[in-house]
Amino acid sequence: MRRGTNNNYSASVEADYPFALPDHFDVESQLQLLGQHLSVHVAADADGLAVNIDSQNELIGRLGARMTRPFDIASGRLMPYPGIDVLYAFAGGKNVEISEARFTSGTIGDTVQSSVGVNGTNTPKISRSVAAFLTSSRSATRDSVAGC
Repeated sequence: MRRGTNNNYSASVEADYPFALPDHFDVESQLQLLGQHLSVHVAADADGLAVNIDSQNELIGRLGARMTRPFDIASGRLMPYPGIDVLYAFAGGKNVEISEARFTSGTIGDTVQSSVGVNGTNTPKISRSVAAFLTSSRSATRDSVAGC
């Protein structure tokens, strides 16, 4: 495929607030809004057909929560957590044109995502601190979740 000129812009705003629970547990509410603009100008595929993806815009909202509890260890702090998020696509999808044929692209759809993870930070012996994050998640779209 002959490449065209591509531009991609994205921005995200996120807010969260932890609510203290007994025994050092916290429930952290999360709210995020993510916008993305992708502009792909006309290019040609391997057969020389004109491919026009045009401009694609996506606006996604995320509402979620996770439960955390920090554990102090000899070299720092670990904070494991389970979490759940609901993602909603407010806007997105446009037309894609290949030669003279026009196709409609879709959105990500409404998605439920569950995750488990751990955050870790070391206690710096010198002046340098290191943080590590590990998350595993599973997502299901509205069509594959019973009752949605």
